[in-house]
Amino acid sequence: MICFLFLGSLCPVYAEGNSFQVYFTWVGNHTYNDTYPAEYNNQGKNHAVVQAWRNDTVLLKAAVFSDNEQELEVSVTPFINEQGYTLRQDVHIYQLRETIASLGMGMDPNIPHKQVPDIAEEITKIRCRTGNPVYLLLEIPVTSFSYAGEYHGQLVLSSAVGERSFPITLEVLDLILPENTHSLDLWQYSYPSYRYYDCLKGEDYLSDKHLEVLRKELELYHDAGGESITVPVIEEPWGHQIYDDTPSLIKWIYTYEGQLTFDYTWFDRYVDLCLDIGIDERIDAFTILPFDRTVRSRTEGGIDYAEYLVPGSDEWTGVWRVFLQDFMNHMKEKGLFDITYIFMDERGYEDLSAAVALIESVTDENGQCFKIGCAINHFPLYDLYDHMQYLTLSIALRDMDDITVRTFVERRRELGLETTLYNCSVTYPSSYAVSDPAETLWDMYYLKSAGFDGFLRWALNAYPPDPLNTLDNPDFEAGDVLLIYPDERDSADPEARASLRLKLIEQGFRDLGKYDVLKNYDPSMEETFSSLYCGRGNFNAYGAFLASNDTSRNITMSEVLRIQNSLESTSQSMHEHARSDKAEITESMSMLERKLMTYAWQLQSP
Repeated sequence: MICFLFLGSLCPVYAEGNSFQVYFTWVGNHTYNDTYPAEYNNQGKNHAVVQAWRNDTVLLKAAVFSDNEQELEVSVTPFINEQGYTLRQDVHIYQLRETIASLGMGMDPNIPHKQVPDIAEEITKIRCRTGNPVYLLLEIPVTSFSYAGEYHGQLVLSSAVGERSFPITLEVLDLILPENTHSLDLWQYSYPSYRYYDCLKGEDYLSDKHLEVLRKELELYHDAGGESITVPVIEEPWGHQIYDDTPSLIKWIYTYEGQLTFDYTWFDRYVDLCLDIGIDERIDAFTILPFDRTVRSRTEGGIDYAEYLVPGSDEWTGVWRVFLQDFMNHMKEKGLFDITYIFMDERGYEDLSAAVALIESVTDENGQCFKIGCAINHFPLYDLYDHMQYLTLSIALRDMDDITVRTFVERRRELGLETTLYNCSVTYPSSYAVSDPAETLWDMYYLKSAGFDGFLRWALNAYPPDPLNTLDNPDFEAGDVLLIYPDERDSADPEARASLRLKLIEQGFRDLGKYDVLKNYDPSMEETFSSLYCGRGNFNAYGAFLASNDTSRNITMSEVLRIQNSLESTSQSMHEHARSDKAEITESMSMLERKLMTYAWQLQSP
């Protein structure tokens, strides 16, 4: 998708003493409830002008300011061209609910906080107050009913005393957006929702009711392009770094005879749910290298048992060989062996070497071993990584040596190996709740600039204690651990809600799809993306890794605008070229038809 709302619009309206103003503005900035409307007075045109391809989705932002709080109904009229044709499109209207976000790391109440608009709630009415943003998603189909051309519609706001409309011009280009070919991997957690909702109290973990809650969370992930399943195969693979427990979905049980056995009941229930939704490209099993090197199990008699195992040791090799062989047998029985990866996360070279050697030594009757996945946040980039079919690199490596990163990614592509980009805590640009929304778009553009195959983010749904009210959590920047939000805690039938940041990831993928088309039309697009810059990040006084200063913020946002401007102008050029070619073909066909008709008449003449 291309969304060029930086054109902006200013449209003040008044309703019998209850005045409010609406400004169409750029999605790359936050609109806070303490923003003064005068900041928007220089935003340009008095209505929104946006561009879209067929099979596209436009994300449009309107900031609503009011002298006093009042309820307004929100709707969008049909979009109609000058010939009277109505554009067939679906419209979704969202309001961004605010939550509190710390400007630091951790849960210290003395750290400064601010209200951040991030929770996307689909609405038909809003409580209008200062700085209340409304987002419109306009979905344009690829069918013949989405004729190219200029269409005109209106955003309509109605109060008890009147109605006002704000014009939107939508130019649909004669270009078709291809389906997304970039991978999206957002690590999922199944326990936070079980802890959070009152309706699950008394229910078993991964009961049918719990799975229905998870289904709604995972459907948001799938709709955004998510294709990988995150499965803990050991207790606390990441050393309990989130607020909730991370139980293993495979139960490790020692029999009275000392034999290690495995119960796959939870594992199968969760994986089957994901597959049913359509998340079926990869199953990421975490991990044979747990952060604390501890394997936790239980005896058949119910006694908890923990073993500290050093990777590469005989004890470690013996335990994990038993698991890998049993796990392989199970995945082959389910027909899922070919999409299953043993995944390691940010481990050192010696541990990774031991893990790779063990994984490759456990083979089936055809000599095949499990595929290997890994997340890396440090140099050097060893040849060992050639053994990993899937590798994801931290964006932090770009700051250290961008040229090495690009060369490494290209080499893996030549070897037929998949490489994605990821960001998480202590990286910039990032996708925290307090990050500029443009940072998420910048990350998406950088992955294309550097040749990555897709994007990974930690995490999808590792909820802090009370995310609808505050995003504070013990060890990370606010919002780092989630890209979706739960419903109210006491909801009987909970719905999951996307964040603005997740919507921008989707927008970024649409922009990359356009780039893939446009670069074949105009090769200079490659230089436009390869010259991508950003500001610098740094730790602030409260431990959060954010933009170093306003200059850095402005550099990052201006680069996003530069890319978007280039996408827009090149799209317009390609559209006009395509229309010109079609006109020539049509004219040629008309001439041929006239000649054929003349010839046919001559044959029939006496």
